[in-house]
Order: sequence, then C-alpha cells, then structure tokens
Amino acid sequence: MTEAVDVPPTKDPVRDLYLTTLMHIMSLSEQNEVSITLMVGGTTVTGSLIGHDAWLKAWKEGIASSGGEDAQKVLGVLGALDEEVPDDPDVPQPNFIHLRDARVFPGGTEIRLNLWRARVTDVQGWSTTTLVHSA
Repeated sequence: MTEAVDVPPTKDPVRDLYLTTLMHIMSLSEQNEVSITLMVGGTTVTGSLIGHDAWLKAWKEGIASSGGEDAQKVLGVLGALDEEVPDDPDVPQPNFIHLRDARVFPGGTEIRLNLWRARVTDVQGWSTTTLVHSA
C-alpha cells in the first residue's frame, strides 16, 4: 500500500497538477531532489528539481562565498525579504520552479548553471529524466 501525499490545491487551471505536486514533495526537505527535463519558452532545461528552501539556501551561500561588503548588503536585503514573505501552509502552490546543476540548451548550445529558477506557469512540458546531449 502506498502512503497518501497531501496534494496542494490548484488555483490556476494553467498549472500542471502533477508537476506542482512533485515540486511540493521536493519542498518538504532540503535533501529532496529529482532529475527533470523541462521545455520552457521553446528551450530545453534539465537538472535536479529542488524545493524553494534548498534553492534559497544555495543561492545565499553562493552570494556569501563571493565575499565583500556588497555580498553582505545583498544578503541583508534577502534576509529582509524573507521576513516579508509569510509562510502560508494553506497555500503551498509554488509559483516558481527551482533547479540545481541546470543545463540550458538554447539554439543547440549548452549553458551550465549552478542554480536556475523560472515561473512554473512558463513550463510547457516536462519529464523526470535527465537529458543526454550528444553534439
């Protein structure tokens, strides 16, 4: 018997319920991730789907590792933003999808990114596999 998973309510009919449910499951732990390939705006993007908290933590760590006064200013602003965004457990509907170790393939070229983020409503298609690119 499989364990029941709370499915986040959908408010926007354009959102893919299966994708947003998978995103919700990834957001339950910073250790959760799954390989995924997306079609976004006609461009293929592949990487590890992670939750918002894991993405935010990695993003802040990247900024902090650059060092300097400017990095501290940016982190201060991000900290203030964190305080302004309320956690609402009744509305777990994610607005953005987050990938770690992303690879973007615009026009047949490959761009590697540590972190990648896009509006979930911009995703046109997806698969839980990693793209193998052969040039």
